[in-house]
Amino acid sequence: MTRLLVRRKLYLRLFLFVGLPLLALTVVFGSIKSLAESHKSSAAQQIANDDAAKTSSVGWITVDAREFAHLKKFIGESDDNQLNALETRGSLSIFQLGEQQILELSRNMHDEFNKCGGFVWHETLADAQAALVENARADAAQQAVAYTIDNYANVQPLIAESKEAQIRETIIRLSTDYPNRRFNQPSGMASAAWIKNKWTQLAANRSDVSVEYFVHPETTSPQPSIILTVPGTVFPNEVVVLGGHQDSINLNGPTFNAPGADDDASGIASLTEAIRVLLAKNFRPQRTVKFMAYAAEEIGLRGSNEIAADFQRRGVNVVGVLQLDMTNYKSVSSAADIAIITDLTNAAQNQFVRDLITTYQPSLTVTTSTCGYGCSDHASWNNKGYAASFPFEGARSNPNIHSVNDTLEQMGNNAAHAVKFTNIALSYVGELAKGTLGATSTTPTPTVTPSPTATPTPTPTPTPATRRNVALAANGANVSASSDSGASYAPALAIDGNRTWAASAGWRDGTANNFPDWLQVNFDSIKTINEIDVYAVRDDYTNYDEPTADTKFSLYGITDFDVQYWDGSNWATVSGGSVRNNDRVLTKIVFSAISTSRIRIVVNSGQSGYSRIVELEAWSGGIVTPTPTPTPTITPTPTITPNPTPTATPATPTPTPSVRINVAAASNGAVATASTDSGTAYAASGAINGSRVWANGAGWRDGTPNVFSDWLQVDFAAARTINEVRVYAVRDDYTNFEEPTADTKFSLYGITDFDVQYWDGVNWATVPNGSVTNNDKVLTKITFSPITTGKIRVVVNNGQSGYSRIVELEAWSGDGGNSLTSSEARSSTFGDWMSSVLFYIKTQLF
Repeated sequence: MTRLLVRRKLYLRLFLFVGLPLLALTVVFGSIKSLAESHKSSAAQQIANDDAAKTSSVGWITVDAREFAHLKKFIGESDDNQLNALETRGSLSIFQLGEQQILELSRNMHDEFNKCGGFVWHETLADAQAALVENARADAAQQAVAYTIDNYANVQPLIAESKEAQIRETIIRLSTDYPNRRFNQPSGMASAAWIKNKWTQLAANRSDVSVEYFVHPETTSPQPSIILTVPGTVFPNEVVVLGGHQDSINLNGPTFNAPGADDDASGIASLTEAIRVLLAKNFRPQRTVKFMAYAAEEIGLRGSNEIAADFQRRGVNVVGVLQLDMTNYKSVSSAADIAIITDLTNAAQNQFVRDLITTYQPSLTVTTSTCGYGCSDHASWNNKGYAASFPFEGARSNPNIHSVNDTLEQMGNNAAHAVKFTNIALSYVGELAKGTLGATSTTPTPTVTPSPTATPTPTPTPTPATRRNVALAANGANVSASSDSGASYAPALAIDGNRTWAASAGWRDGTANNFPDWLQVNFDSIKTINEIDVYAVRDDYTNYDEPTADTKFSLYGITDFDVQYWDGSNWATVSGGSVRNNDRVLTKIVFSAISTSRIRIVVNSGQSGYSRIVELEAWSGGIVTPTPTPTPTITPTPTITPNPTPTATPATPTPTPSVRINVAAASNGAVATASTDSGTAYAASGAINGSRVWANGAGWRDGTPNVFSDWLQVDFAAARTINEVRVYAVRDDYTNFEEPTADTKFSLYGITDFDVQYWDGVNWATVPNGSVTNNDKVLTKITFSPITTGKIRVVVNNGQSGYSRIVELEAWSGDGGNSLTSSEARSSTFGDWMSSVLFYIKTQLF
């Protein structure tokens, strides 16, 4: 018994001091491993779907009974927390969902009902609750308007003016230049700017017409809506609204291409052509007309819902709303040209739209259809008590929407069907807003009867003619160029009124290191001008201050150029227009007045390989006093009285190190290209923007998953001598904003096998130690003896999770190639050491 007790005590001690701690560690590390594996799995899924870790904000949605049944099936019967409706009234219910869940719901709605949305998003619960009340009383609250059709003389000339080619061009621009117009993607903001600029140009000759952004809260939509307003001449407080949504969506993920040629570039194009025709014909409506390009329709009618709520709050008297969402797809199996949506619309106005089609397009066949709750922006207006109508492209929807296949090619490469909807819009404005076509001269010339005896009138002091920049887009000018570097550097940016690169960039040619280039501005008619101003890029190009005559550049300006005008037969250089060895940001050229219809700049040389012009202005009217070039005052060099040199102990001077510069940075004139990319959000340019972490701007990702090799190439502004290349891959915790150190490793999304190469003038050659295999480091630094080259590239032979991803590619010139940056020299923390110890214990003991 004694031995047994002793043995039991020994076993107990062993258990307490060895077994129990080991058991605890097993549980702890098992949990850690499970959590890590869970995180790794979910992170891998997330990066596969969204790769940029976009917003996960929460919102409230309202859905009707049909969508509610689908919502239950989509989320799952067992998830009680998500299935409970927060409130129900009539056929509508409120649910709270996260951003990713809303995207999934939108995808499933499309799969089951082949339509947009099917729900309405609200930023707050109070907004959602208000929507329930508004929906219940919407039909009763809609305003009654006398619908008459009696303005044929003014409407028919409008319809005769609409052009298929104009509509087609807008569809092409939106769907190809901006193939992802999602509300929270940079390209979605860029496409909004393009629409605003386009509408502004169309309104250039109408001082009464305004174009503005409707800016939404960041949580609603980073993408703004756009509103063009034509004020009414008789009833300015009565408003007619026509709208379509500008955003597009690919239900496979936020960053996938979504050309949206039909959904809804076609609707915006139909509206844009209606704007062009109305303003070209100088139409003057009696009621105020507002054209709108709504933001974020595809993710819960966010833009239109907020605008309609704002109009309701301010008591704006909207007498009618017309929605154009998808206007260019005509199903071969559908006999009808137009389907008028009957749910969440106003029956009386729907009949008015049908009568407009019968009157002005009698050959068209019209039917009716339904699309359910929240299928397009008309629902936002209907819910706020306004009469809305939604003529649709046919009884059968386009099967290609919400995918990469929604292209103009799927619609016969023409916009013939969309013309019908432009004509509906024109007749709707002409008969609901009424109005007349403007005459060429509205002020008759009076007949002057001379007085028998007149008191001589003294000659007045002449008023100087008003100064006017006739090269401004807002004043009717348009622009073209020999080439450009894409939408972000389009010629139109050089006549938008912004004189600094920080405000809106400007034009940059698309043929680096190849001169001459030219930028041409066509006036809207022959103008008499006496001054041309050329704005180049200042060195501190993020500075919003306009340059003065003394502001100089040394990095990105144009140094040799000719300013020319069209003399009716040839291009001629204006007096003083041949500029050489220029270093001024602002060049003002003043000359005796000339009459011309166009001007241009021929750039013969520009810094860092490009022709860049921030703004080009041509001034007419006024008295111009040339600014004389100041004669520099030369300060004589003083005679220095030598001081005796003291006897000193000889010492070796410390040399001043060369300035280290990353010549692969876009800010230093470099340009990046790649074998492929996954769209605008993952373009090659993202790998030379100065950000070394995915969380702060992503980087390049190829567009051919699971196919290697891929390559990323950087062309320097000129031949450079480099001694180091750095390649930054994606860290596992890619939402981390800290720059990686030399010890940071990856296991999920990095590039594992690659070659770093340089151009030797004839072939691509691998830099010393530039063939990397089995890599697991986020930061790869390759140093070597100096090499002079004009470009480098990384050839990726293998990457994790099927892609080649590079956050940043850097090439360094100057001394200090082997020095660590401050972030790389950061010492390990106790937490890092402890994690390593625990990992060692786990791997060795278990």
